[in-house]
Amino acid sequence: MRALVTLALVASGVGLMSSAAVASDPSGGVAAPAKLSLGGVSDPIGIDDLTPDLQWRNGAGVARQTAYQVRVASTRSRLGDPDLWDSGRVRSAAMATSYAGDRLGSRDKASWQVRVWDAAGRASEWSRPASFEMGLLDEWVQRDDGVSYGKFLAAGATSLPESWTSSGASQNHYMLGAIDSWFTGGVAGITQADDSVAWKKVVIEPALVGDVESAASSYESVRGTISSSWVRTDGQVRLTATIPPNTTATVRVPAAEGVRVTTPTGARRVASRVPGFAEFEVGTGTYTFITR
Repeated sequence: MRALVTLALVASGVGLMSSAAVASDPSGGVAAPAKLSLGGVSDPIGIDDLTPDLQWRNGAGVARQTAYQVRVASTRSRLGDPDLWDSGRVRSAAMATSYAGDRLGSRDKASWQVRVWDAAGRASEWSRPASFEMGLLDEWVQRDDGVSYGKFLAAGATSLPESWTSSGASQNHYMLGAIDSWFTGGVAGITQADDSVAWKKVVIEPALVGDVESAASSYESVRGTISSSWVRTDGQVRLTATIPPNTTATVRVPAAEGVRVTTPTGARRVASRVPGFAEFEVGTGTYTFITR
């Protein structure tokens, strides 16, 4: 009988204050992060970076972020106990971090969430889940069966055929599915800056993919040859970049936090805008960077 009376009082508005006081708010009133993205793209597919940058924006009430935690799982349902990566609580004001979990393969899909702590030490709720899907990665390039470049080489091809099946097609053709730009712009890392015209500003940001030990590529721009080459051995990376006349460049050297990078003459180190890289500004010339 007493339970019925209490229920009636709450339903009629009497006792709502006490009911609210009993209910707890686990987030302490801190809004969850939003606008989760990879490079500014929401739920992207075809990612070719094995350590993609996970980014977010903080919600209302987080004037200063003091820490974050990211969790990544193979499915949305497994985020509660993530099977790919849990960063743990990381003391940082950065609203981005590089994925550092289990190695992802071609076409793998992942869901992820983030929560943050404010200056008062209050944790937010977990964000709404976001997702990303990997593209065709280096192991696809190296395999020698199925649909692959390796299969062409195993068959004795010296040029790219018109199609993946190559049956009845041209055997020397700019094919559907060429990945030249990935080798130059991804592995070697040669791209033009977003605000550049005619390659006046260059970005060198190589990707150390899989177990690849070295890579080199060049691009003939209207200003001259731009080249990038790198070698990694025994945990050390050696990156050499050549920048043509009347050109400036941002060079990003793959280096974990705390790793020392030898700065060549003429290079100026600046604050890194990309996690996992040491960043430098350079002009015309050839520069060699070495991590130690």
